[in-house]
Amino acid sequence: LNGSHVNSLLEKAYAHTKLNQPDQALEDYQKILVMEPENALAHKGVQIVRGDAETEEHLLQKTEEEPSDFNTWYTLGVQANNKRKFEKAIAYFTKALELQPHDINTLIEQAYAYNYLQNDRKSIDCYLAVLDLEPQNILANRSLAAVYYTRRDYEKAKEYFAKAAQIEPSDYNNFYFLGLIAAHEKEFIAALAHIEKALELSPFNKEIHSQKGY
Repeated sequence: LNGSHVNSLLEKAYAHTKLNQPDQALEDYQKILVMEPENALAHKGVQIVRGDAETEEHLLQKTEEEPSDFNTWYTLGVQANNKRKFEKAIAYFTKALELQPHDINTLIEQAYAYNYLQNDRKSIDCYLAVLDLEPQNILANRSLAAVYYTRRDYEKAKEYFAKAAQIEPSDYNNFYFLGLIAAHEKEFIAALAHIEKALELSPFNKEIHSQKGY
């Protein structure tokens, strides 16, 4: 259970960082470190949020001195993502993946960058690469579902929301979107079951209540 909760907190921390909400992001990272004191991604996130990270210029100088340093390319990519310089982030993550092509965190960060640039195909490719390595990865399953839902590929969205619901059954969002998809497909009994499950998990959510009358 800790693993799925950590992944959920990482996702929240990324979102808070990109929304320029450092206090909330720091709180998420610190919760992760209580559960997993050695979590490298959380430690790096804390460093970046607190502004202790090295400057881009200094990091680029390090890549000239040691071009095979994966961590430096990865950090450059994260910093660029956080500054919403997504093309630059993708270039840095590409360098990092040349050195460690199976690094899940880098693939997920690169997927986020492609997603912000509305390059769905590349974003999907990154998430699928993550799932080849770790089929139960909640971030990749949930994010894939969201991308497919936005593209109105409801069959694919349903597949990945269902997987996400199996991995993290306490997240009402998965059931909520499964309900919306079922309603769209006129499977009203299934839709009601999913919406009621979402309400069970989030009983005071007005948006979910509004869907009971679809």
